[in-house]
Order: sequence, then structure tokens, then C-alpha cells
Amino acid sequence: MNSHPAMESKRNSNFDWLRLFLSFSVAYFHAGYFSRVINGEDVPFGAIPFPMVPTFLALSGYLMFNSFASSRSWFHFMQKRALRILPALILSLIVSGFVWGFYVGVIGSLKIYIGGGMLLSSPGGNGSLWSLLWEEIAYAIMALLIAMKAYNHKTVIW
Repeated sequence: MNSHPAMESKRNSNFDWLRLFLSFSVAYFHAGYFSRVINGEDVPFGAIPFPMVPTFLALSGYLMFNSFASSRSWFHFMQKRALRILPALILSLIVSGFVWGFYVGVIGSLKIYIGGGMLLSSPGGNGSLWSLLWEEIAYAIMALLIAMKAYNHKTVIW
């Protein structure tokens, strides 16, 4: 966890562009999916852009390792993660609150987020938040594996 000025100055923005493309692709799919569901239309399974989410998560995981390596400490790394996730989460809750009202939009979205998609009993809310908890759990497991230096042991990684 050392800060490497040379590493930071040679940042490859192509990864950022690819991640932006993948995130917009997923958002575009969600917008189309939910508009069809609201209108009572069926969404064919073939319309689901399956490779987009796993590719986005794999790329994010790779970039998360770089972020961890360039952090001064665990606390600094966690600050960077929070600054990356919390503003978008808060904005999502605000927009959901305006769209569906406080209880359904904000509380329903928080139930979906905190429950990792398991507490979908609330009507409405931002359904796409189900994956955020699982993504954070995956990042925590990856950070734990880094701390254990599991990357030196192929059997642990497999």
C-alpha cells in the first residue's frame, strides 16, 4: 500500500472509458426493461445484455486492486471507496424519493439495497440497488484476500 507517483501518472483512461460504456449499457437496459414492465410488456430473455454486468464487475475489480495498491492505508482505501459509492447512492435515493415518495422510493430502495435483493417485498424503489450490496461484499472479500497475500497461492485463488 505505497503511493507510487509513477503509477498514478501513467493512468490508462481507456479502462475508464470502457467502464463508462459498460455502465451506460447496463443503465440503458434497465431503463428499457422497466419502461416495458410498467407498460405490461414482456421482455424477451435474449434482450438481457448478460456480458455487460460481469464484464463491468471484472473491470471494476481489476481497477479496485490498483486503487488498493496506490492507497496510503486501509482507511485511505475505504475513504476512496466511500467517495466513489455514496454520492451516487444518495442521488439515487433522492431521485427515487421524488419519483415514488419517501416511503416507497427511499425506504423501499434502502430495503432492496440492505437486503441485497432478498427483501423485495416493498412495492417500488430502485430495484437495481440489489447488486450493490453483493458488489461491496465481493470487494471486501477481495481486500481480505489481498491482506492474506492470497495472490501468492494459486490454490486459494482457485
